[in-house]
Amino acid sequence: MRVIREILQDLSIIATQYLEINKDRNEMYSGKNINADADQLLNAYIAEREKDKEWKFSALNFIKNIESLEMSIAERSSKILPKLEALGYSDITKAFQDILDDDQLQKILSTKESLSLLEIENKTSIQNLENELVEIIIPSEDDMQVVQLQEIIDTLNKEKDDYIHQNGALENELRTNEQYKIQISQSLVILQSKEKDASKWFVLERLIGDSTGTKYAKYAQNLSLKHLITLANKRLSKLTDRYLLAYADIESDLTVSDLYQGSITRSVKTLSGGESFIVSLALALSLADMASKNVKLECLFIDEGFGTLDVETLETALETLEKLQSETSRTIGVISHVDSLKERISTQVRVQKNNLGHSVISVV
Repeated sequence: MRVIREILQDLSIIATQYLEINKDRNEMYSGKNINADADQLLNAYIAEREKDKEWKFSALNFIKNIESLEMSIAERSSKILPKLEALGYSDITKAFQDILDDDQLQKILSTKESLSLLEIENKTSIQNLENELVEIIIPSEDDMQVVQLQEIIDTLNKEKDDYIHQNGALENELRTNEQYKIQISQSLVILQSKEKDASKWFVLERLIGDSTGTKYAKYAQNLSLKHLITLANKRLSKLTDRYLLAYADIESDLTVSDLYQGSITRSVKTLSGGESFIVSLALALSLADMASKNVKLECLFIDEGFGTLDVETLETALETLEKLQSETSRTIGVISHVDSLKERISTQVRVQKNNLGHSVISVV
C-alpha cells in the first residue's frame, strides 16, 4: 500500500507540473499545430531574406548606375564648361536658360538669310561704284577747274546717298513683308475656324437657300409628304398586304411598291378602282391625323368608291372606319349607293325622290 501511495503522490505531482507547464505553453502559443506554424514562419523568414538580398542587389545596381551617370556628367561638364566660360557663362544652368526654341531659331536664321542677301546687294552696289570711279578720267589741273571737280564729287556723293536710301527702303520692305506673312498666317487660321463654323450654314444655304423661296418650300413640302406617306403606310398595311406607298418627290407622281411582284415600284395610276380607293382612303385618314394636331376634326366624310371593292376588301375598309370612329370619337359619314352598306351603318340619312320630283331627306 505504501508503494501505491508513493506512486499516486508522484502522479499527483507530475499532473500538477503538467498543468503548470501546459498553462505556460498556452500563454506562449495558442495555435493548434506548432510544427506547421513554425515551418510557415521559417518559410516566411527565408522568403523575406531572399527579397532582402534582391533589394540589396537592386540597390547596388542603382548605386552603380548613379555613379556611372555622375562620372558621365562630370566628364561632359569638363568638356562643355570651358567653352561656356568662353561665351560668358559660369555654369550650365544659365546657358540652358538661354537656349532658343525652334520658332525663335527659325526667325533668327530667316533674318540672317535676309541680311546676307542685303549684304551681297550692298557689296555689289559698292563694287559697281568703285568700277565707275576707276573709269572716271580725272583731267589735269590745267584743263579742269576746282569748281568742276567739286560738282563731280557732289554728284558722286548724291549717287551714294541714293544707293544708301534705296538700301534702307529695301530693308523696310523686307521687314514689312515678314510682318505681312505673319498677319496672313494668322488670318488663315481665323479663316479656317470661320469656315468650319460656317459649314453648317453652307449646307442649309445649299438645301433651302433661294431668292424666290421655292427651294425651301419644296424642302418643307417634301418633309410633309414623307411624313404623310409614313402615316399612310401604317393605315394601308391594315387594309391590304400587297401595296405600300413609295417615297417620292413633291414634283413627281405617287408610286406604290407591289409586294406581290417582288416590291416593284409603279405609278398609282396603274391601280384598279378598288385599289385606288384603298390607297386614297389611307391617304385621307393620314391627312386627317396630321391635321388633327392643330385643328380639331370632328367629322370625316367619304364619298363613293365602295362600289368598286370586293366583299373582303369592303369588309376590311368598314372595320377600319369603325375602329377609327371608336378610337377618336369622330363622326364618320359614308356617301354611297351600295345597298350592302345599309346593314353596317346604324344611323342613316337617306335622300329619296317623291312623286312630285322633289328629294326628301329622312333620318333612319
